Amino acid sequence: MGMARPTRGTLTRRLGIKPGHQVVLLGAPERFPGRLAAEVAALDELAGDVRISRVMRGRAVDVVVVFVDCLAQLERRVLEVTHRLHPQGQLWVCWRSRRAGDVREDLLRRVAMAAGLADSTVCAIDGVWTGMRMVWRLENREAMSYRLVRPAASLGLAPHRRTRRATTTRRAAAAGPGSTQ
Repeated sequence: MGMARPTRGTLTRRLGIKPGHQVVLLGAPERFPGRLAAEVAALDELAGDVRISRVMRGRAVDVVVVFVDCLAQLERRVLEVTHRLHPQGQLWVCWRSRRAGDVREDLLRRVAMAAGLADSTVCAIDGVWTGMRMVWRLENREAMSYRLVRPAASLGLAPHRRTRRATTTRRAAAAGPGSTQ
């Protein structure tokens, strides 16, 4: 497969970060979160309207950027992320560009396909890391739309409570007098 395309534009633009997005960084190099946060703060249309986190919690996530060094890490992270990825969301898997290792584009595509994702583009994240953008395949987006529905508790509805029915008296009555059931 080919090498990463030359990078043009800001990092936020390449990653597809838009106002209101929740961005999660997993396994990011030490300086990357600060660099991304500074770029978001400098752009008027994004400042104060993009949330960047290092943990996946809460609602479905719009953009996830995962940094991996080996195949085992890749498989674990993709499984972890797909449970929380918004149906219209993006997963960026980043690997070291010039390092001989077991993370390659063809393997990334295979792992993506197995998880129901499709790759859409490859680009240089910086001088060290290359990223591949993955999105839900069209046929899977509808199935993932349940993630957009808010839980009942956040709608102000009473949570569903499971009730137990008494079964011992029915069994005893059905067994007849003198039964040991």
